[in-house]
This record gives sequence, C-alpha cells and structure tokens, in this order.
Amino acid sequence: MSYRILLIEDQALVRESLASLLNCTQRFTVSVSVESIEAALQCLAQPEQFDLILCDYHLRQSTAENLLRSHQRPAGIPVVVLTSHFNAIALQHCRSLGAQGFLFKESSIHDFIQALTQIVQGGEHFAAPEPEPALWTVAETANDTQPATLDLQLTDAELDTLKWLATGMSNKQIALSTGKSAETVKTHIARILKKLNCKTRTQAVTKASHFNLI
Repeated sequence: MSYRILLIEDQALVRESLASLLNCTQRFTVSVSVESIEAALQCLAQPEQFDLILCDYHLRQSTAENLLRSHQRPAGIPVVVLTSHFNAIALQHCRSLGAQGFLFKESSIHDFIQALTQIVQGGEHFAAPEPEPALWTVAETANDTQPATLDLQLTDAELDTLKWLATGMSNKQIALSTGKSAETVKTHIARILKKLNCKTRTQAVTKASHFNLI
C-alpha cells in the first residue's frame, strides 16, 4: 500500500526534491505539493485524497501552527511538521495543537521514512537533538523565582528579538520580519546570550521559557 501525502513547502527546490525522494519509495506518494497553507486547505476540501500531511514549519507568510489551528483541517489526517532548526517551543506548540510528528530535514531518508510509517500507522514521532547541558545550576534556578530579575536585564527590543528566536527563525528571517538590519538582530542576540548567561540560542529560549519571558 502506498500512503498519499499532501506536501506543503514554500521552497521549490526543497519541495521538488522531497517529493522525488518520497515518490521513489514504495510506501509513500506525494499526491499534491503546494507552497502555502491557503492552497493546502483548498486541497483538503477533499480529505479522502490524503493519508498524511507533511508541512514545513516556516513558510513565507505563516507557520505550520496556522494549519494546525485551522478549523478547515480534517481531524482524521495526521500532520507531520518539518524543520531545519530544532526549537523546543515550536515543538511543544505543534504537539499541543495536534501534530503527530516533528521531524528534521537533515534526517536520513531511512529514518525519515521509518518515522512517517510510524505516524501514518497511528503512532507519533517527535525528534529532538541531544539535550545541551544547562548553563545554570539547580540552585541558581531555585533562587531565581522572580522572572522580573531576568526581565529587567533585557530591553524591549531584546525581548522582542527573543520571542522571534523562539520560532526558530534565522537572523536573516528575523530581520526581514521585524524590519531591522541583520547586524542589529545579531547584536540583540549577542546581548541576550550574555545577559541570560547562555552559549546557544536554544539554551536562551529554554531559559527564557522557564522564566515566562516568552
């Protein structure tokens, strides 16, 4: 049996390459590929045509969360979200909104097909990288009970940038979305990492989430 996929990906080269790879398997067929949530919802007016929805997290005008929130999305078709950058907040949001999977584009084709098979047969698969060691101790976390102690260190511009970081966007994508220069975004992120005592963007987002800053 070949499972029929609705593929949502706004980058033509990625969309065509992924469709070609999936169509070469005996297990999956990309029945329709589109570049936007709007086009996908039009296709889903006939839900019996699809067994699985495969959606890139970052699209030009929206994210996969818009699809998951849509009342037009048929409840019976599992949704798998694709991403290039791991983001714990995005994963949690997608899972809470009803996604059955969260996969990396960098996965091997074997692991990718195995995960899709698990999902289409009724399971779930939420990929995550190896956890990074926290840069703050348990004692420090216990003592920092007031989010304001961190909040006061961040300017409004830095807090805004932090919220965009939580979506998993690159510096360039944040710059385009906020109207700031890439250099300004880079400066904000450097200051955020320093103030939150973090080495990576993922650690900063995780710590900010812990203190309800985002």
